[in-house]
Amino acid sequence: KEKEGYNKFGELTKKHKLSMKLVNVHVLFDKSKMIFFFTAEKRVDFREMVKELASHFKIRIELRQIGVRDEAKIVGGLGPCGRNLCCKSFLNDFESISIKMAKDQNLPLNPLKISGICGRLMCCLRYEYDTYQEFVDNAPERGRKVKSCHGCGVVCGYEPLKESLVVYLENKTRRSIPFAEVEVTNERVELDEFGEPSNMDYVKMQESAELTTTGKSPAVKDSTDKKDIKKPATRDKTDK
Repeated sequence: KEKEGYNKFGELTKKHKLSMKLVNVHVLFDKSKMIFFFTAEKRVDFREMVKELASHFKIRIELRQIGVRDEAKIVGGLGPCGRNLCCKSFLNDFESISIKMAKDQNLPLNPLKISGICGRLMCCLRYEYDTYQEFVDNAPERGRKVKSCHGCGVVCGYEPLKESLVVYLENKTRRSIPFAEVEVTNERVELDEFGEPSNMDYVKMQESAELTTTGKSPAVKDSTDKKDIKKPATRDKTDK
């Protein structure tokens, strides 16, 4: 009856000019009901269609409209990872997924790369999100100055799965440093759109680093500067 149901459904949608896409037909084991699962862009008035289906099959008919994620769960397929779809394999409920989850995990915000075959954001974006969120909540904010064995720098990113911070160092390079190996200071600088300190903030960062290593301000001249040393007076050889 399922195969016949597919054919009859297609025939009636054309007859009543209804924009409906049939996904699956299921007949209960006791043959007391036939369920048609379909998708549509908007709500559809299918009351007349139900009457004709019931008259044809002599059985109770139910038309159930489902979403695109439910369609993927029923049809199945392979995800970008090459494995069977999570919704088909083991997911029972669909949790809400937001673009913020992809952004917080430093994923490319390209819809083609973070969307599943259903056209919605991939369910797996949620799997590691809590781990990322927990690390970021406990880590120093972006722009916070830190000290490490590699020198002083500014936090410009995170690598939660490695439990590391991405630090912009004094030599204008980025380095991944374990969170446990850095000392967080109370100072903070503003970062530009590339995640780097602005020119003035970079100068301040270098001055702060020099103060840490030498213990004196770079703006104050050393009293032992050579040009400040007075040469001893020399006696003229003609003097007796």
